[in-house]
Amino acid sequence: MLNEFIENLNPNQREAVLAITGPVRIIAGAGSGKTRIITNKIAYLIKYANLQPWRICAVTFTNKATNEMKTRIVDMIGNSGQRCLIATYHALCVRILREDIIHLNYDRQFNIIDMADQDNIIRNIYKTLPVKYDAQEAKMIKNFISKWKNDFISPNSAKQLASGDEVRWAEIYDVYEKRLREINSVDFNDLILLTYKLFKNNVEVLKKWQNRFDYFLVDEFQDTNELQFDIIKWLVGDNHNITVVGDPDQTIYSWRGAKINLILNFDKYFPHTQTIILNENYRSTQNILSLANNLIIHNKNRIEKDLFTIKASGQLPILYHGANSSDESDFVAHKIKTLMKEENYNYNDILILYRANYLSRDLEGALADYGLSYLIFGAFKFYERKEIKDALAFLKIIMNNDPLAIERILLLTPKIGPKAFEQIMQILKEQQIMFTTLLEQNFDLLPLNLQHSLNKLREAIVIALGQLPTAKSIESLLVLLLDKTGYLQRLRDNFEEEREENILELIASVVKFDKQNKDLEGTELLNEYLQLISLQTDSDSDDLTDNTISLMTIHNAKGLEKKVVFIVGLNEGIFPTTQAIKMETEQLEEERRALYVAITRAKELLFISYADGYSYITGNERFESRFIKELNGDFYEKVNSERLFSKPKSITISFHNQSEKQSRTTFHLNKNLESSFKSNPWKVNDTVSHELFGIGVVVKIIAQNVQIAFPSPYNIKIISADSQAIKKVE
Repeated sequence: MLNEFIENLNPNQREAVLAITGPVRIIAGAGSGKTRIITNKIAYLIKYANLQPWRICAVTFTNKATNEMKTRIVDMIGNSGQRCLIATYHALCVRILREDIIHLNYDRQFNIIDMADQDNIIRNIYKTLPVKYDAQEAKMIKNFISKWKNDFISPNSAKQLASGDEVRWAEIYDVYEKRLREINSVDFNDLILLTYKLFKNNVEVLKKWQNRFDYFLVDEFQDTNELQFDIIKWLVGDNHNITVVGDPDQTIYSWRGAKINLILNFDKYFPHTQTIILNENYRSTQNILSLANNLIIHNKNRIEKDLFTIKASGQLPILYHGANSSDESDFVAHKIKTLMKEENYNYNDILILYRANYLSRDLEGALADYGLSYLIFGAFKFYERKEIKDALAFLKIIMNNDPLAIERILLLTPKIGPKAFEQIMQILKEQQIMFTTLLEQNFDLLPLNLQHSLNKLREAIVIALGQLPTAKSIESLLVLLLDKTGYLQRLRDNFEEEREENILELIASVVKFDKQNKDLEGTELLNEYLQLISLQTDSDSDDLTDNTISLMTIHNAKGLEKKVVFIVGLNEGIFPTTQAIKMETEQLEEERRALYVAITRAKELLFISYADGYSYITGNERFESRFIKELNGDFYEKVNSERLFSKPKSITISFHNQSEKQSRTTFHLNKNLESSFKSNPWKVNDTVSHELFGIGVVVKIIAQNVQIAFPSPYNIKIISADSQAIKKVE
């Protein structure tokens, strides 16, 4: 008789759960139930392989995935499942560093700064420079700092290697690192890097952590970078009991350091690896899967698999050709309106995906025109909002006198400006005391005017500090601080309803945290909460439960699924991007994987679209993406916009699905344009020789013009069809 953890699984899933000895690589296709496999395997290891829960470590990429796994495991085996270590890479590294960072000469109570804190530090560094602050340059510096750190390039080495503007950036990097040490803080990159350094240079520390676990599981392994993999390899050690789960066809984060070769070559790092492929899809219809399968086979760097389902074939996906981007957006909005009215779909059944955020502008206008409710995800995260960072700063002050939190709270306190802030900081420096000590015991060191300005803040902080040692609720501390300081009242007085609502949402989330952590109290409880918040990732804050249409980039949609999916902007230079086209094979394969990921988000209906017209992004007329040519026409229906040509002469084009049944699409052709097409001597795919640009290929006919693709740096050019500069190459 099959046990409860494998009885409802398909044969490949069952094999994946039961493979518990040695290295295992599970290639889990989109919608194949990988989370179920991981959680069932953990439950099986505990109940039937007799592993202790606390000796199992599972690594994921988001807190959302972590919480989902924890909940499922507890549902299966009870509260003992809570003792498994299920964490993101960063959370795992924090746990390791909290115990052993002292071996790197850091304080165990280090702070973790977020992206906004990074921005503030860099902005303040600019104030000491003879150049004006530039937001775009600051963003670039932040990226360079991240790259330098990941490449193990110290500030001194960066300065030696730098030239031009990079000399200044390397100087900022140097000051940035010194500032982090001054305020006892680390950034997200440091969490991984410091753990790597700790294990590399401290054999005894590494052995301690190796002896702590018997089994490792890694989710979304295709997104792992080399440093993360080195940490996992060290932790696994010689026992080789590790299961990695991922899909090379969904590797779309190489710009974050993810290396597809880690999953492709896993068996070289761990000899005798057992590879299991999960290719039965429980999400999409077969037509959607067939479209995805026939696209991704154009990639060479992959492990072969074909997704299939026992579901019905479903409706053919639609490929829409718009006259321009406005027409494309209008098609999307009109189709959504029709689906909701005639086929009973709801707002939250619908997902609109695009390659880059700028593509949402026309869509937003069209959706608004049709009175459709929508929400853009990934544009601004909940925990990045000003009021949320303000509220959390109060808690950080009472926890450990976080310097960045102190600066934030003082500068938002009425009648405290930059000069008053510097005055307070000078007093702290001269007296060598902490800010909370100043408020509690040395308040009279402040001038009377500052005492008056800080009275409310002082009262709130002192009361909260008194309650903290025995506090069983973060909610009570947070409400006290927001109330006593007058922060919440100021929002109300200024009619900032949305910010007040966000604060109330934060309090609601804190209540949930309190319920989940009843065994903790005092500073341990507060530290756990602040650590959890500091490790929020890009995809942890978005909640798709609201009854709205969801709009987002494809990179934000990983792991999501919706009944109806629209993929817009499938134009050359947009998707794939111009940069990917220039980089050729490797980057193009990643772009193709991104489209594959987008297609496999759809459960029932899929719409893909592109448009003609001028693109200010590529600087040329738009034409269809090369990926459209790679889609198998048996698995989609083409629809052309009636606006492609201005005057109505009806033409009917036939398309075929896999059952050879014809579907018909009608569009209208302007008679004058039709005659001009007949007189144009060029055809698509004609080879052209140009006096200046060299050899090119005709990619589009535009009335009396031809659009020709030339080699870089000339790229796409529109030239008159009767130009004497071009000749046909036979």
